[in-house]
Amino acid sequence: MGLGLEDIIYQLCTRRFHEEGLKRFPRHWRRYCRALVKRGADVELAKLMVGTTNGWRTVPVLFHDKALLEELLAKKTRRDQTMMLRRLANVQETVQ
Repeated sequence: MGLGLEDIIYQLCTRRFHEEGLKRFPRHWRRYCRALVKRGADVELAKLMVGTTNGWRTVPVLFHDKALLEELLAKKTRRDQTMMLRRLANVQETVQ
């Protein structure tokens, strides 16, 4: 049995997420992602980041600000994490 539509969409979003990150941070992107996993980012958080518009912008911010990552990981619900990721992605948009 093949992949469902939701799986295909997620794969495409994941590809776009990493393509954007690699384009902006070609020398550091993979290190940023690996470090976030080592610091506690799980698969579910990764899915939220991928699903957030411009979620790739949050990766270097969370890499450089461990306290911010800890705050994100401490959120009680995925909804609260999503809201924080959206804020971070939007803040980075205005900074760039």
